[in-house]
Amino acid sequence: MYGGSVTAANPVKLPVYNSTSKTVAEFDFGCHIIMHARLLSSVRSSSSRGRLYHYRNLSHWRDLPKSVRDFVPGDSALSVSIKQLTCRALTQIALLTRGTQPNGGIIRDARTVEHDVVDSCQAYINAAYSYSEQGKLAASFIDGFDLFAAGVLVTCLPSLSPLAGPPRETAIISKCTALLTTIGERFPSLKVLRKLLLALSSVAGQGAYHDPVSFPRIILGLLSTNMSDNRL
Repeated sequence: MYGGSVTAANPVKLPVYNSTSKTVAEFDFGCHIIMHARLLSSVRSSSSRGRLYHYRNLSHWRDLPKSVRDFVPGDSALSVSIKQLTCRALTQIALLTRGTQPNGGIIRDARTVEHDVVDSCQAYINAAYSYSEQGKLAASFIDGFDLFAAGVLVTCLPSLSPLAGPPRETAIISKCTALLTTIGERFPSLKVLRKLLLALSSVAGQGAYHDPVSFPRIILGLLSTNMSDNRL
C-alpha cells in the first residue's frame, strides 16, 4: 500500500484530485499519507529537536479527520496501513535521544512515548497477523523490514528502558516471526530477520539488554552468527 505498507490483493490506488474523484475523503486520505511522509522527513532532518517534539507532531497526525476515519474502516487493509505508518514513525522517534533533564514532567512524557512505541508496534503486528489469517496479506519487501523493526522494539525496548513498561507476552513475537516466515517465502533474503528476531527474543528473556551501550554489539554478534549459519 502506501509508502511500502501492507498490500491487499486489490490495492487501493492513491487518489488524484479532479472533477471525477469519487469523494473528498479519498483526496483527504491521500493528503494524510503525504503528511506522514513529511513528518518522517522532519524526524530525520531535525533529530536534534528530540523525541517529544516529533512525538507530539505524530500525535496530531494520528488524530484522523472525520473524512479519513470514515474512509478507513477498522477491519480494512487501509486500517492496517495506518497502524504500520504509525509504527514506522514511532520506530524512527524511538531512535532519537530521550534527553537527560532531571525533570519529573519530562520523565512522565518519556514513559508515555516508550509505552506507546511498544504498544503501537504490538498493535501493528496483531493487525497484520489477523489480516494474514484471513488470507488477505500480500506483503512487500519493505513490510518485512517494518515488521522486523516492530518485533525488535516489542522485544528489546522493555529490557533497555524501565520507562517502556514490563515485557510483552511472547505470543506477539510468535506472530511476528510467523509473518516474517511468510514474507521470507517470497523474499528469501529476509529469512535471516526471522532468525535474528528469535535470537534477540531469547537474549532479552535472559535479561541481557540492561546495558543500552552493549545493544549494537549484541545485534551485530547475533547477525554475524546467523549469517554464518546460513552459509553452512
